[in-house]
Amino acid sequence: MFSPATRPIRCMLVEDRQSDVDMARYAVQVAQAEMEFQVVADGAEALATLHHPGPTGHPDLVMLDLDLPGLGGLDVLRAIRDDDDLTHVPVIVLTGSVNPADIRQAYALHANACVRKPVDFDAFVETMRTVVLFWRGTAQLPVPIG
Repeated sequence: MFSPATRPIRCMLVEDRQSDVDMARYAVQVAQAEMEFQVVADGAEALATLHHPGPTGHPDLVMLDLDLPGLGGLDVLRAIRDDDDLTHVPVIVLTGSVNPADIRQAYALHANACVRKPVDFDAFVETMRTVVLFWRGTAQLPVPIG
């Protein structure tokens, strides 16, 4: 039987800034959390990967930047929530935006959380560590069918 505690969380990180990807990976190491990242750099690639998940299935969690090249994060979130095969996947919006309309729109599209990305390195790592520890140790993730 599947148990989230018996394997690393599979997280799709949709982020186009390599520095943010590196800090997210570092935060996972600092937190000593069992999380594997699949990194995609834009919205179109994220949706293509989600629609054709391969042998390991869908990710357990999506961390989604709003400011992406091409297809933006809100459009990706809308597409995820409109797809019956993906509605169970928690989506955490990671954003540098201070625009309240972006946050309202993300929640209106049923984001599970919106997290502001700090610009300070240490604060960013601590924020990511907190998010990872919450989803790894506190939250209950959906159990895959099959």
